[in-house]
Amino acid sequence: MRSRIFALAVLSLAAVPLRADLPAIDWTESFEDDPVAAGRFFVPGDHDPSRFIYESSEQRLVVQYDSFLPTAWYVRLLDTSGSRLLGRCDDFELTVTFRIRSGGFYADPFQFAQIGWGLINLQTTGMDRAGGAGPDFAFDCVAFDYYPNVSPQFGGPTIGPTVIHSDTGQGYFSQIEFPFGAESEIDTKLGEESITLDVVHVARVRYDGGARIATLTLSRDGLPVSINADGEGGSGGPDGDPTTVQTILVSGAPFAVDALALTAWQDTFNPFGDSVIAEVEFSEISFHTAAVVAGDLNRDGALDGLDVAPFVEAILFDLSGPCALARADFNDDDELTFADVDGFVAALVGTSR
Repeated sequence: MRSRIFALAVLSLAAVPLRADLPAIDWTESFEDDPVAAGRFFVPGDHDPSRFIYESSEQRLVVQYDSFLPTAWYVRLLDTSGSRLLGRCDDFELTVTFRIRSGGFYADPFQFAQIGWGLINLQTTGMDRAGGAGPDFAFDCVAFDYYPNVSPQFGGPTIGPTVIHSDTGQGYFSQIEFPFGAESEIDTKLGEESITLDVVHVARVRYDGGARIATLTLSRDGLPVSINADGEGGSGGPDGDPTTVQTILVSGAPFAVDALALTAWQDTFNPFGDSVIAEVEFSEISFHTAAVVAGDLNRDGALDGLDVAPFVEAILFDLSGPCALARADFNDDDELTFADVDGFVAALVGTSR
C-alpha cells in the first residue's frame, strides 16, 4: 500500500505547492545596555515601568515583585522578525539567570503567590494570574513559578513549570496545569533543596511538544540542584530524575504564546496585603525553538525517509492529531488525508536533491 501511494504521488509532482518550513528562533538578552531604550523589550502602557530598574553599572535588570501591587510585565516578542505563535506541538526552551535578594524579602506563610516569568500571549493573556478577581484571566502561559511561602498547614516552598491553556469556555482554573503535591513541593527533610537567597541560579523550562511535557531544571554554580528527590510516585518523579520537576499535560486544549514576560503578578486572592515581596536580579535570558521542517513527523529536525512510515500510518490509521496536521497538512484543508501525499513527496524529493 505504501509503495503504491508514493508511486502515484511521484507521477504528479509538477506544480505542487509545498508547505512552508518555520525558521528557528534563537536569542539571548545579556543586558549589556538598557533593553527598553534599545527597543528589545517594552513595558505595556498601563503597567508601572518603575518596577523594572536597569542597572547599567552591573548590566542587569532588577524587578520589584510585590503581590499587593497591580500586575506589571517586562516584555519581549519571541519572534522579532515575524509573528510566529508557539503552541502545544512545538519544542522550545527558556533559560533565565537570576538572583533573589534577601533585603526586603517577605513571604507570608498564610498566603500563596509566586515569583515567576515565562511565555505569554499579548492578545489573550490577562492580568489576573491568581484568578481571584477576573474576568481578565491569564490564559495562554508557559511559565516558571516559584512560590516561596512556607505554610504550617500546606508546607512549601513550591516550584515548577506551569502551563495555562487557551480559553475554551470551560473555566480558567480547568486550564491550569501544574504538578501540585510531591512533585513540586520542596521538602528539605527529604533532601530537596530550595532557592537560596543572594545566590545566582539558572532556571530552565524546556517544553517537549511531542511528549507534551514541560520540564524545569534549576542549577547554581554550574551544578544541578536537587529539587525533586521526593517526586510524584517516588524519587525523581515521572522521569526518575531528582533534579527535574515535570508538568505532564493532561488537557487536550491548545495554548498559544508569542512573547516572553517577566511577570510581577498581583495576588487577587489577597487584596488586603502582601503575599510575596522580593527584588530579583536578572543577568541573562535566552530563548530557543528549533526550526519546524514541513513533513518531519518523527521530530528529528529533518525530512527524510524516516518520516515516510509515520506519515502513511497517520493517514491509514487516523493518527492525524493536531501536531501531525501542523507539520504535514500540505493542502491546508485541516485534514491529513491522501490529498496531502503529493505535497509530502514533493517536499521529500526536494530535500534529497
